[in-house]
Amino acid sequence: MYAEQLELLANLTKWLFVVILSVAAVLIIWQVTTSRINLSGLMIDKSNGEFSPGRLQLLLFTFLVAISYILAVTGHGIPGGLIEASEKPGQLPDVGKWVIGILSGSSASYLGGKSAPTLGRMIAVMTGRTI
Repeated sequence: MYAEQLELLANLTKWLFVVILSVAAVLIIWQVTTSRINLSGLMIDKSNGEFSPGRLQLLLFTFLVAISYILAVTGHGIPGGLIEASEKPGQLPDVGKWVIGILSGSSASYLGGKSAPTLGRMIAVMTGRTI
């Protein structure tokens, strides 16, 4: 009896989580399409006004891992995928070290691209050379 009630509570919680995330996604998409959330400069490098591949790869890797984690939490993880659903009920899925490595590498490459021009100017000033 107690186990059935606990399982029912777990299922209700899971579906409430899915509904809340779905409503939030629909609201965000609606606000983006009605221009209440401005995304015009999301992929533009502020320093030179050009497209930034570093921003794109950071955004894609972050969304990929986030969606994989959400699917794993709701029990719909893809076996052999980025993040698999936990085998124990009531336990969050384990994020592997290689997933953390992917996110860290993605962030590091973005930050490296952002800091390279500034670092170059700093080195030029310290050495007395012109760029």
